[in-house]
Amino acid sequence: MSESDAGAHVAELAKLKQRVERRDILAADCAELREKIEEMERELNGISFWLEEGERELQKLNGSGLAGLLLAAVGKRTEKIEAKTTELEGLREDHAAYGNLLTAAKRELASLENEIEQIGDARAEYIRELEARRESLSASGGESGEALRSMAAEKAEVESRIKSIAAAIDTGREALDHLHDEVHVIGMMGRCRAVEANGILRSVMNSGRKQVVAECSGRARQSLTRFQNRIAAAGFADATSILMAEADQLLAGMSGQVRTKRFSVKTVDGETVGRVDAVIRECLTMLEDRLAAEKSRLAQIEQRVESLLEGNPPA
Repeated sequence: MSESDAGAHVAELAKLKQRVERRDILAADCAELREKIEEMERELNGISFWLEEGERELQKLNGSGLAGLLLAAVGKRTEKIEAKTTELEGLREDHAAYGNLLTAAKRELASLENEIEQIGDARAEYIRELEARRESLSASGGESGEALRSMAAEKAEVESRIKSIAAAIDTGREALDHLHDEVHVIGMMGRCRAVEANGILRSVMNSGRKQVVAECSGRARQSLTRFQNRIAAAGFADATSILMAEADQLLAGMSGQVRTKRFSVKTVDGETVGRVDAVIRECLTMLEDRLAAEKSRLAQIEQRVESLLEGNPPA
């Protein structure tokens, strides 16, 4: 690409960016103005309501109804009519003022919306021009072309890490859900009252309950293993290996915590479940922090790329 073509691309990008920024400002102004219009409409409706109520009261005072006759009899009807008339005049003034403000605000909103329409979809045009500039610069030599290719490789690497970390987080949340699902199944045994039985029958019951707990803990461990594998794939196995080993060991020992007594069943210790839960959450927090950091880094790379495409020197 010739220098004149490159300069034309950069100039077009600059104009489009100005339109995008102007459109964003207008959109924000429109949103703020719409909120004000809604507020003014509520105020106007409230004034209209009290106007109608006041006019009905005034009609009653001026009429031949019982309320008007009683006030006339004690000599207070004229005073009440004058007070209500003054009140209504004030409400009419407020109604007119709010009406004028509302009309002006709607007129301003229409003007802003018209300007937005005139600008059109500037962001889409800007993105298209940016992509055209990216393609031409990527194919070119020189410092800018090399910098762009380097940023593209860096961006791909960060995006890959983001994908791996996000997958690990999803698997960790599933492991947490599965843990509590299995604990719920185990907990159902704790709500089943044990029958009085001889030693042999109690032993059989105890064995059956241990088997249920073993199966539940096995499924929870499988979910935990999947989480461990995802953590390793994301590159954080060393940071979590001790914690995850502790959680796995706790789950493995759950079946030994079941006891069947004469009239009760003791199931899994809450401290065991709580510690495994805490381990998973601690690992999730670490991953979420890393995900936020990688997303921030990705945003910085994209800003550097955009700056380069707009004609600025490589950062």
